[in-house]
Amino acid sequence: MEVLEGVIKWQSTDNEGHYVWQRMRMRLHTGAGLCSLTDDSGQTTQLSLAGAQFAKEWSFSSVMGGFGFDIVWSNGNISSVLTDDQRSCSAWVNAFSNIINLLKTQGRHAEAPSILPTSLPQPPRPNPRRSIAISSALP
Repeated sequence: MEVLEGVIKWQSTDNEGHYVWQRMRMRLHTGAGLCSLTDDSGQTTQLSLAGAQFAKEWSFSSVMGGFGFDIVWSNGNISSVLTDDQRSCSAWVNAFSNIINLLKTQGRHAEAPSILPTSLPQPPRPNPRRSIAISSALP
């Protein structure tokens, strides 16, 4: 079984709803259709890719902003991943895309769970009650 492995940053929200990037070691098990995420404390979460629809590289990636991609799930959730460089980002997207397509052709594609595992950082969700004030006053 082929395994792609590397250190990434997984987007989640903290207790106050702010965006944060959590450093993780990600292992993609191509034959099993699984992704393992291990945080800095050593806790590992196995994530089935059976409910993934597709993976797509960000169109606005750059050295300053980072190189990243999203995994879009059948239930509408989006998991965002940040990588070190353009090359590794493209390699992850290609690997995820190949696995997702393989699962679909094998009939192993299924609905994603309504909630990703609780130990896995969740992508940020919009908060309709939170607003940001922008001032256009000149000094």
